[in-house]
Amino acid sequence: MAKYSHRAESIKSLLDRDHFHKSISEKALGREVNYLEVDQHIEPIRVKLKQADFIHNVLNNWCEEWLISRVKTVTEESEAEGIRKKTSDNKRTASKFITDLRNDTYDKLDMLMTLIRKFGNHAVPPSSQNSSLTKKKATIQSYFAIQKERLDMLSVSPS
Repeated sequence: MAKYSHRAESIKSLLDRDHFHKSISEKALGREVNYLEVDQHIEPIRVKLKQADFIHNVLNNWCEEWLISRVKTVTEESEAEGIRKKTSDNKRTASKFITDLRNDTYDKLDMLMTLIRKFGNHAVPPSSQNSSLTKKKATIQSYFAIQKERLDMLSVSPS
């Protein structure tokens, strides 16, 4: 996901450099060109951007759905078990699982963000290099907070 996000940002950065496209098109075609020809000449770049964006969105949605399914399964099982006995043990186990999943997810996101800052396209401004991962991390943080709150609210029923 991060790879395609970075790729899309790099391609977008290339497309945003309008002043280069005319001179590159003129050199490639060996004559002076108008903006319609420049637009046609950079169409493959737009196609690549669309493809990278599409792949990024698919992977982004898949990652989010996978993470939510993992947490949701644990909280639903804990809620169902909460009606029965041994709620505190199940709640503790579910809480530990969610905490471990959260910490592992944060570690992976932080590692990816560090790698992108270190090896990423330096033509893309540093503030936008990790923008999609930063947004993803904020979304995941709020999701984990909600799930943790749900687990904390489970009442311990007497055995």
